[in-house]
Amino acid sequence: LLDAIIVMGPDGTVQQWNDAAERLFGWRRDQAVGRMFADLCIPEEHRAAHVAGLARWRETGEQVVTGRRLELPALRADGRTIEIELTVTLAEDWAGPVFVGFMRDITHRKSLEADVARLSRVKQTMFEATGVVLHAASEEALYDGICRTIVGLEGYSLAGVHQPLHDEPK
Repeated sequence: LLDAIIVMGPDGTVQQWNDAAERLFGWRRDQAVGRMFADLCIPEEHRAAHVAGLARWRETGEQVVTGRRLELPALRADGRTIEIELTVTLAEDWAGPVFVGFMRDITHRKSLEADVARLSRVKQTMFEATGVVLHAASEEALYDGICRTIVGLEGYSLAGVHQPLHDEPK
């Protein structure tokens, strides 16, 4: 798929919006052009940083995001959050400076990366559990070691988990 290309003025207003941007964000060109990019595509919790960055650029010329490849959350018209890869360049048009953003959806890739990381943790846990099985001196030590290993898989703590292995005498 082609990249979404969005041209934004120094005030944050969308000036151009290509077909790929329509597919990526779910807003038609006539719905997006003239509106604030932040209101359309930036999740609420990140809007203030975007607005502050534009203000800082207008005041000082400092460019924080231009010329870098960033991975950020973005908001679709249907309210879903997606992960995008973004590259921004500063350009000039007939009216002055504009920001040109090139964006692509990386949600699937990020999901696959998370799956790989999770499977790596599972593999490590199985490796650690094998060590527990080989070195446990008793059934209780085996049970305790396996529980600690499995609970640690997702970063939880084991706080006083005790299950008697046999009926304890009364």
